[in-house]
Amino acid sequence: MAWVTAIRDDEQVEYRLREQAGCSVVAVDDVVQEAADPALEYRLREEGDAALVWMGSGLAAVGLTEGAVLDEDGKEAARRLMAGCHPETGARLIRTQTSARAHPSAKLTTARLVEAIEAAAEGKGVAAADLLEGKPKQQALLARQQRMVHRLGDRHRMEVTTLHKLARAAGLDLADVYGETELADAREHADQRVDDRVRGWDLMLDLPKSDSVLPGLMGEEEQREYRDLVHQATRDTIREVERWVGYAVGSEDGQPVRLAGGGLLAWSVGTSTLVDLVGRIGRAALGDLLPAHRRQRVKARTRKNPTSKYGPNAGQQPHKAQNYTVRTTVVFFAHGLKSRSWP
Repeated sequence: MAWVTAIRDDEQVEYRLREQAGCSVVAVDDVVQEAADPALEYRLREEGDAALVWMGSGLAAVGLTEGAVLDEDGKEAARRLMAGCHPETGARLIRTQTSARAHPSAKLTTARLVEAIEAAAEGKGVAAADLLEGKPKQQALLARQQRMVHRLGDRHRMEVTTLHKLARAAGLDLADVYGETELADAREHADQRVDDRVRGWDLMLDLPKSDSVLPGLMGEEEQREYRDLVHQATRDTIREVERWVGYAVGSEDGQPVRLAGGGLLAWSVGTSTLVDLVGRIGRAALGDLLPAHRRQRVKARTRKNPTSKYGPNAGQQPHKAQNYTVRTTVVFFAHGLKSRSWP
């Protein structure tokens, strides 16, 4: 099974630059545990042999080697690639404009201002739009925000600069609506923009649980061969993905044209040594699938009647066929429904 996740933020990039990338547990120093719990220790055991490995046939174009392990310099190269820059020179590789949007802290809940405008209009005995008489742009803006608030509620937020223009047109002060502290924090981030473009995609390849349990039934050598097959399948999948999505679409004489690409630039979580996919508990369970001593039967088998759900009464009640006669009288009213006397 496989699925993809869009990568937009620096936090998403840093998460995937961890050696385990969320696939296992690593040791930390700031965890306090009062008493040892064997079951908990087993599930939180450290698996530190994982490493990040470069993958993709397009790596040679930027001076990287496929199959090489990412050290600290390699991680910095990965950060530059995800920012659209050359990993060695830092030159910009993506010339298109990024999708910039307002900083989340520069936005405020729109519903509070809409409610304040409607309350002010009600106090004057007029409609909310009448407070903006002679200002058609602000009237249209208010109407749009009323619809968005009706649909999204408090989840709808707008930039503080836009809210300021709308409040000023209605004769209101934003500080009275949001408070000095919240308003000051939003204005502090008003000029900041964040990059909202998709920087890359995270392709997750997952094995069924049956395939994860299978190595527990193998010897050490067979497990190594099995692990090699898994890695080979991963490499083959990357090659197929490059063929499926490693291209661009251009235009020639008004018609779409497929443009060949140089390959994908990617890294993957790999292991240099064998990983126990089952563990001690799972191996013990697989080793004792059958009990050592089978239970001796001391009572003869009994067979219930398969045609009845009432096992104890099976065969006690004889089945008899009985015939019933049903007579039906149909009366047609020629002049509608009303009280009539029956003959």
